Amino acid sequence: MYFWTHPFVELDYGAYSFAEASQLSELESRTFPIDEGKLVVPDASYLVEPVEGLWLLAIDGNVYFAGLKIWKLYQRRVLDSI
Repeated sequence: MYFWTHPFVELDYGAYSFAEASQLSELESRTFPIDEGKLVVPDASYLVEPVEGLWLLAIDGNVYFAGLKIWKLYQRRVLDSI
């Protein structure tokens, strides 16, 4: 494996370490708080170069809050920011 990262890690490309990236790949490192920190949701998006020259991007767009009042609030905030 040549490269792996996700949206929640700050990269220093000059000092990139796959071993460090592996440690930061844990789901706990790939979450973000919403509703003033009352709820934490994961994001499984990542960018990887498994073999030299082949780049794969996976985007996790499936964060649902069905049935929760917070979903409508979050949806309004997102739409208002566009």
